[in-house]
Amino acid sequence: MHECTPYLLNTVNLNSMLYLLLIISFLSPDFVYSGTTSCRDAWVVYYGSCYLFAHDQLLTFTEAEEFCKHHSSHLVHIDNEHENNFLRQFVIHFRTNAWWIGLTDVLVEGEWQWIDTNTDAKYLQWGPNEPDNVAVEEDCAAIALSQGLHGLNWADTVCSNKLQPICEENVSTENEIIG
Repeated sequence: MHECTPYLLNTVNLNSMLYLLLIISFLSPDFVYSGTTSCRDAWVVYYGSCYLFAHDQLLTFTEAEEFCKHHSSHLVHIDNEHENNFLRQFVIHFRTNAWWIGLTDVLVEGEWQWIDTNTDAKYLQWGPNEPDNVAVEEDCAAIALSQGLHGLNWADTVCSNKLQPICEENVSTENEIIG
């Protein structure tokens, strides 16, 4: 039996992540590396944006947005079904039940806005019976593992819960990021 050194363990994790990206790219026609867009290390590119799945961070909604800002980004702003499917297919491979997205109705109950633009959400993909505001102050949104056979869906939740953030950085294909 061989002991794994931290370097080998990190190499194994990196190889596993690369293998996962390869599998997703073949299984999902929506998973596209867009042109010359490149991202910093540990970020994933998809249609002109870079995403950081901060699976090692447990943060409140506000802390998650600050974490993303510290990384020159914001909590993910999901524009359409293709982006939502990309995120769902990616996060399902982590052993995490819920991830923050940048959607909130903290200003006006029931009026869901993206935190990065303060604009009303035009695309919404709530899970069954969501948003339910069951805990009264469920003013923030997450991609969450639903009960039963529904998989990963959007749910409203209490903003003080500690979840992992998904950060998004919009990147122009003309810009080259070195990282």
